[in-house]
Amino acid sequence: MTVVVFDGTSLAVDSHSSDGKAKTPATKVWIRNGELMTGAGHLASILEMKDWYERGGNVGEYPKCQQGPRQCVFIVMDHSSAYRFESSPHPIEMTGPFAYGAGAEFAYGALHMGATAEQAVEAAIAYSPYCFGKPVVYSLDQGV
Repeated sequence: MTVVVFDGTSLAVDSHSSDGKAKTPATKVWIRNGELMTGAGHLASILEMKDWYERGGNVGEYPKCQQGPRQCVFIVMDHSSAYRFESSPHPIEMTGPFAYGAGAEFAYGALHMGATAEQAVEAAIAYSPYCFGKPVVYSLDQGV
């Protein structure tokens, strides 16, 4: 599972995935053409969404994984905007801080108390049984 947190200037994620039996290091953020791509949910679905988006995001080719129980939240952002895809190929614009995935409740609590995205991911790792590893942080102030 994954936790993804944005605090207004930085994006942070945990650094491991789990199949329910074991945790392993995993890449959860990809950079392409100045955009960060990440997601929360089943990693296989996130990777399928990443491939769909990189192929041009054709509405008629929207991945079937997004219609079933293995649906993910797929996030695309750059230094000025953030969007998420859920069950539809139509992006949902996001503004302000956000947290998605396993441990999002802990991350939101930390953000409310003034934590950075990195600190919010650390809180999720500390308290959620589904978040692992060390936070990986990307500063949008520095560009992507």
